[in-house]
Amino acid sequence: LASVILVVVLVIRLNPKSYFKVSL
Repeated sequence: LASVILVVVLVIRLNPKSYFKVSL
């Protein structure tokens, strides 16, 4: 689970717009 969280954090930092699309 820790590895998944790290990947998510990296994706959010690299592509904040994509994160908003996924959350919405």
